[in-house]
Amino acid sequence: KTDNLNVGFSGKTDANFGQYANAFFGGLWAYDGWNQLNLVAEEVKDPYKNLPRAIFFGIPMVIVLYLLVNISFLTALSTEEISSPTGSVAIMFGNEMLGVMSFLMPVS
Repeated sequence: KTDNLNVGFSGKTDANFGQYANAFFGGLWAYDGWNQLNLVAEEVKDPYKNLPRAIFFGIPMVIVLYLLVNISFLTALSTEEISSPTGSVAIMFGNEMLGVMSFLMPVS
């Protein structure tokens, strides 16, 4: 079921600077953990070895998981459902894929 991946969001996007800035600013909240790195570094045992290791393995793992979740959203939901302002995409995905067990999405 990859029909939505082939179509994408053609005709549903608007390319103005304000929307790009808003999306970028919203994305900064996802990277707020870098702010806490200095505080955590003094608590970690052997930070010169463990922090680079955590960054080296953690960042690619988060990227892969992020891409897989977005691909699963795009395969299960239509672009109209994803771009609708009525609710969370994860909740709609849970309703579509999990049926009666959809309560697991907000719990998780």
